[in-house]
Amino acid sequence: MRDCMFGSTYSRWNHSRSVQSKPLFTAAVSLPRSWTQIKVGRTFMVDLIPVALCSTMHDELPSKEADPITFIDSEDDHELFLEQLQKKLQENHQGSKTHAVSIKNLRPLVSRLLEYGCECRNISAFLETNHGILVVKSEQILRVIDFLEELGLSWLRLLKALRGNTHLWKASIDHMQLRVALLRKLGFVEGRLQKVVADWSQILTLGSTELKTVVRTLMDKCGFTKVDVVTILSECPSILAENPDTLEVKFQYVYFRMGITDNSEMARARIFKYSLDHLRCRHLILERLGIYVPPDNRGRFSKKNPALTVVMDSSDGRFASKVAGVSGQELQAFAKVLQEEVKHERDGELLSDDDESSDEEDDDDSWEDGFEFDQDKTEPFDFDKVDYSKKR
Repeated sequence: MRDCMFGSTYSRWNHSRSVQSKPLFTAAVSLPRSWTQIKVGRTFMVDLIPVALCSTMHDELPSKEADPITFIDSEDDHELFLEQLQKKLQENHQGSKTHAVSIKNLRPLVSRLLEYGCECRNISAFLETNHGILVVKSEQILRVIDFLEELGLSWLRLLKALRGNTHLWKASIDHMQLRVALLRKLGFVEGRLQKVVADWSQILTLGSTELKTVVRTLMDKCGFTKVDVVTILSECPSILAENPDTLEVKFQYVYFRMGITDNSEMARARIFKYSLDHLRCRHLILERLGIYVPPDNRGRFSKKNPALTVVMDSSDGRFASKVAGVSGQELQAFAKVLQEEVKHERDGELLSDDDESSDEEDDDDSWEDGFEFDQDKTEPFDFDKVDYSKKR
């Protein structure tokens, strides 16, 4: 009787244990090895629940955060957007100089941009990449924004003009007014003025001497009209930061070496936007392929060459396939070979200059100082023997 009772008790205990463990064991067999082990009491149950679930099994569910504000519809939206933006900036730029002043200067700047019409996502993206603007006193940056608004810039062009230009953030209003007056006097009308300010806002902080020097080089030494100069500066205003001698050399290459005498065509082709190596590579590969024929001694062409705009102001892929009829790899290979040729020419000129006497060098300098550009020049200048890194 006792054995029967013990046997039945053992059977029930064994049956219950097998019933409890069988689903667990069955599930464990089919689960991947990447799942973790869970300690239950003093034993380990094998491979039951994923790691991601194990890490949050006994944790509280995360609180639901507010959705990012993308549209200001009320004062509550305004305050919540400021809080979200401040938190985001503090997390991304913690420890920087702007971290301490962001609370102080963030509110007036953001409020002014929202009043201007800027969208929340654009403001957030702008401050993420230009958080240094928060260091500037709010009164100063607000005056700059008011000036750009009075100038007629849209809010998109406003953010574009302010982006990365630390000098503009601290610029004097009087200085910018003088620069705008000079640009208007040069011939920049409404629409074109706002475009050039947005594309290259450094023009507002540029010195008057640099601006006048570039304009004088284009008009006096290169023969461009005032209309052409406005076109050139509108398309590539960054040339105002270049050496004026470089601009003159580019013009001389196109005028004498390529035989293009129409200055308006040069302005439309935006030749000053590109480097001299770009001009040489595009021209010489066409010339060596027989596609571009140089002019004779009288400046006349034996065949019609491709338009200068197509040659100079087009992408590498389009130029290679549509104009030169070569592959992109062949164009790159030619550019490398041409660079080596120019390097050897310059090295040879340096060696020959060392062998010349000082009297000959003085004579060369006197000739160079007395050289004047003549629109009626009939003989082409030999640019194959010119060092383009120097002024000619």
